[in-house]
Amino acid sequence: MNKAEEYLKKAGLSEKETKIYLILFKNWTQPASVVSRLVGIERVSTYKILLKLVEKWIILETTRKSVKHFWIPSVDLLEQYVEKQELKRGELKYQFDYIKTEFQEIKPTHISNAPKLAIYQWKNQIQNIFTDIKKTIDNEQLLSIQFFWTNTFQEQISSSETTQKLMNNFNDYLKSKKINIESTTAEWWLVMEQLFTQSWSSEIIDLPAGNNATNIFVVGKTLYIIIYKNTPIGIRLESPEVTRAFSFLLKKKQPTSTS
Repeated sequence: MNKAEEYLKKAGLSEKETKIYLILFKNWTQPASVVSRLVGIERVSTYKILLKLVEKWIILETTRKSVKHFWIPSVDLLEQYVEKQELKRGELKYQFDYIKTEFQEIKPTHISNAPKLAIYQWKNQIQNIFTDIKKTIDNEQLLSIQFFWTNTFQEQISSSETTQKLMNNFNDYLKSKKINIESTTAEWWLVMEQLFTQSWSSEIIDLPAGNNATNIFVVGKTLYIIIYKNTPIGIRLESPEVTRAFSFLLKKKQPTSTS
């Protein structure tokens, strides 16, 4: 048994999950039918396991020509998964740097074919989108990001849950890294009518995550969109062209909030 396979099993993956993860990691992005053939497991079982790994958030799903594909953008997703299991498997966190070398050796070379779009659903995955933002900031060594958020009265009364619950420790991370936040808010009563620029503050993370409330983060070359509903939806789009366009729009001079 190689060290990568042994590590995955220690992290709680079953034998079939481990085989499917490693096959997918080696073959970049594939539909369930191809993964099934490569791993030698019946297609329906393979598909169910792939969906289970998506729920664990160690692989992602995307759609190409109306066919669902699965892929692993980075072994960092596995590291995030292990970090969340720290109380149960704390020793694995310290072994990760060692095992990462082995994953790099089997990493596919055709990275340019990586999907640029990822969809996040359910509340636990919305928390993952903030973990991904932190990784992007670290990888690109960013000092500043842009943030657009909506805050109408209708959104405030439609939910008792705050964005802080979903952001987890995101605000603490931004403070510790001294990341500058260029913040723009769209607000009024029933619909968005006015825009204001505002510095990042604790008031923002205490906003209710009401139905139809929207957050947009421009983070280097990646755009993140979160729409808070009963079932929140998040979108991650890696596109320098799109982020440049959003960055330009958000930098347009707006009235400054006096609140």
